[in-house]
Amino acid sequence: MITTLASLTFDNAEPAWFWWLVIIGAVVSLVVTYRRIYVRSRRRLTWTLCAARVVGVLAIVLAIVKPAWISRSEHAQKPILAVIVDDSQSMTHPAPVGDGALDQPDASRYHMMRSWLTASQTSNELRNRFDLRLFNVAGDQFDSVGDLPKQANAPHTDLVRALHVARDALRGRHVAAALLISDGHDTTGRDSFMVIQQFDRPVYALGFSRRVASIASDHGADLRVISVDAPPRAMVHNGVTVQVHVSKDGGPAVTAPLQIKHDHRVLHTRTVELPAGAARLPVAMTFTPDEPGDFVLAARMTPQAGEPTAINNTALFRLRIDADPIRVLYVEGTLRSEYTYLSRRLKQDPDIDLVTFVRSAGGHGTAVQGALIGGELFMPDRLEKIDVVLLGDFEARMLGTHTYDQLHDWIESGGGLMVLGGYRNLTPGGLWQTALAKALPVDPPADAGSIVTQFEKPFTFALTGEGLRHSALQMSSSRSRDARAWSTLPQLRGIARVGAPRLGATVLATHPTATFTQPNQGSAVVLATQRYGSGVVAILTADTTWRWSRHARLAGRPDTMYVRFWSQMIRWLARRDVQDDVAALAVSTDAPSYGTGQRVTVRVTRHPTVLLPGANDDEQRVHVQVRTPDDESINVPVTVSPTDDNQWVGAFFPDQGGRFSVHARLIASPRPDARVLANQVSEFLVQGSRLELEDPQPNPATLDRIARLTGGVHADLNDRDAIEHMVEQIPDEPHVSVRARAARFWNHPMLFVLFVVLLSGEWIARRRNQLT
Repeated sequence: MITTLASLTFDNAEPAWFWWLVIIGAVVSLVVTYRRIYVRSRRRLTWTLCAARVVGVLAIVLAIVKPAWISRSEHAQKPILAVIVDDSQSMTHPAPVGDGALDQPDASRYHMMRSWLTASQTSNELRNRFDLRLFNVAGDQFDSVGDLPKQANAPHTDLVRALHVARDALRGRHVAAALLISDGHDTTGRDSFMVIQQFDRPVYALGFSRRVASIASDHGADLRVISVDAPPRAMVHNGVTVQVHVSKDGGPAVTAPLQIKHDHRVLHTRTVELPAGAARLPVAMTFTPDEPGDFVLAARMTPQAGEPTAINNTALFRLRIDADPIRVLYVEGTLRSEYTYLSRRLKQDPDIDLVTFVRSAGGHGTAVQGALIGGELFMPDRLEKIDVVLLGDFEARMLGTHTYDQLHDWIESGGGLMVLGGYRNLTPGGLWQTALAKALPVDPPADAGSIVTQFEKPFTFALTGEGLRHSALQMSSSRSRDARAWSTLPQLRGIARVGAPRLGATVLATHPTATFTQPNQGSAVVLATQRYGSGVVAILTADTTWRWSRHARLAGRPDTMYVRFWSQMIRWLARRDVQDDVAALAVSTDAPSYGTGQRVTVRVTRHPTVLLPGANDDEQRVHVQVRTPDDESINVPVTVSPTDDNQWVGAFFPDQGGRFSVHARLIASPRPDARVLANQVSEFLVQGSRLELEDPQPNPATLDRIARLTGGVHADLNDRDAIEHMVEQIPDEPHVSVRARAARFWNHPMLFVLFVVLLSGEWIARRRNQLT
């Protein structure tokens, strides 16, 4: 529909009142002047000449105000509806039988869909309201339904990609929505369709019901695990509850076991009772994980006799199991900067449960939230729940003798202690007088009675060779790179004086210039550790590591080194070295899914910092097997990567579609009876006709999820009322385009000619007739 409007505009007529004053003033002036001429001459020609002069002046004014005749035409166009048609091989399965007008018991889903697009009343309504643009799942565009492929033969289905390809093909045009017609099969193996939320138009989905007539008549009821709702993270040794949604498409009542499995290990089993007829139930499954890590778990319902397919009896889901939080007790004597920055950092660590106690204003005991706490805080039954104790700067008398004895016993039993140096705790009146003195990795200074207890000179934190190898201080795989990173940190402001390291201690960092009081004992200790009984003890004689955080933030950079140092040190003290969270072996493929016959590159990586008992780097071997959907194991030869001695690479070429798993093992030696040091499993999908055809049932849950995430509606292709309701909701606001044409007169040559002719003629006539 085209609507035309027109108007006269002036491009240079602002302000309007000014031009009206100019015009009126000019006309009045001319009339007064020519009236005087008329009074003297009494000739009527005077007024004719006056009119000519007025018209000439108006021509000049018009040229100045720039008039234009603007004609506008509004063109209303039907909005575009992108129709994505699933032409994959799964659409060759029989269509369901319902109460719709297009019931064709012997027709495939694809032919039922083509019939609906061609002959249904609702599709005709869509053609009247929209400009339909047809696409298949591969992204090919077709002019009409008749141009669509006669048979459904696409080897795989990626519904998300199909929607995005159609959107990109229509970019810049007025697209109202997308209509997806499919059976819901998506062979990409994606766990989530959240990425479809980025689709900027609502998706209306037309699908098929679960029940297929030809299958239902010849076979028993089909059981299906639809989906699993699981938390993204859980804690080890704590119960985890997941909701498993199961369904049955008809038949008599069924009792079937439902299992949660990891590989071949059953974590939990529950018997599910499904009533007669079609049913859908959420089943709560609670199990207790006994090891941390990232896992791919399976919810599996045992197939029943006569069931048409068992492929849909399993649903995979991911779950990260975190270790118990590291419980840290931090006791401080004063609110110094080191305490402020460190406590804030540890509280931000999701794997650390921090409790801090600061000395009360009275100077005796410790207090939290104003309450004074005595020695009962360090009772054995309470300490056994603590992983790490940090002791800040305070005199020995702040805690009782019995408290230090209990801490000493706790360390021997496996606790982790770190002493943070200051002006009080490493002086003669500090920890040297307590039972903890013999647990520290350094001796007291030889001149313990000296009043000089600090080296105040700023210095650069320098790691020893042992420090560069220590897991708490490793920042990368390169020791030279780590050494440069540590040397560029802001300088620390002095250290507390201590004696030489004890036998069995490991010195991780030293002062570059300060030395011990005794000759030939080397540089003064900054950071040292040692094992004591079953526990570990560390001492840090500097108290200004907060500068690593503050200076970086002031410069607008992240305080990565400060965060990594304290995070890794706490984990080492708790015997949860950061490397413990890293698997010794990692296996991956270069893509999550492939086509049949496509090369699958398998990479196995050995983490070099993870120590494995009995491992010998010279004899270790990697063995890789791929398990096919038919449960056949195929050995994959791997070779050491030329760029990384800790990585092995192999290739596999699948000859069928389905879900494959890769099993990698790190073996102690090439001998047949060698011990397995580590193993890891990964999975990938091969998109082939097997994936398309192995499950004959439609998957309306996928279509419903896509529609809900984009703001659309899902309907069954055999439910006439649902389709009509869906079609009514598709927005059909037309796209109105406006075209404007401007006819400009102010620069027309005739306007200038008119001005010259009128004024010249008026002047000549007035001169000849002596009208002055």
